[in-house]
Amino acid sequence: MEQHVSSEIGAMPFLWLGVDDVPEPDSDRDMIEGGVIALLVILANRQLIRHYQTGWDDTENI
Repeated sequence: MEQHVSSEIGAMPFLWLGVDDVPEPDSDRDMIEGGVIALLVILANRQLIRHYQTGWDDTENI
């Protein structure tokens, strides 16, 4: 699952950062990945909330 999430995020038009450390807990890389995932979850939740508040019917764009 983690590889799938990393692939999805990697395909998005975001800024690529070179992080020169080993991917392990408490590394800079781990902190950045966790923050990016949290931001994407917040964005997705905001879109769902907007969908339910407005009665928007186009579920393909959620």
